[in-house]
Amino acid sequence: MNKVICPHCKAAVPQGNFCSLCKAKLVTVCDCWKTGGKFNCGLPNCTTDSLPFLSDNYGRP
Repeated sequence: MNKVICPHCKAAVPQGNFCSLCKAKLVTVCDCWKTGGKFNCGLPNCTTDSLPFLSDNYGRP
């Protein structure tokens, strides 16, 4: 698995949406489990638990 340096805690962590140590967001556009694709909420934390049902094109580039 590829590692990246978290810009917040400076640790080398597995590449993904969030830092596995400090939980900071590592990417601008997440590979979102709830929308089933790329999604940019513009927020620093995952808020998909509170998202309503999304149409197929909502918030996608």
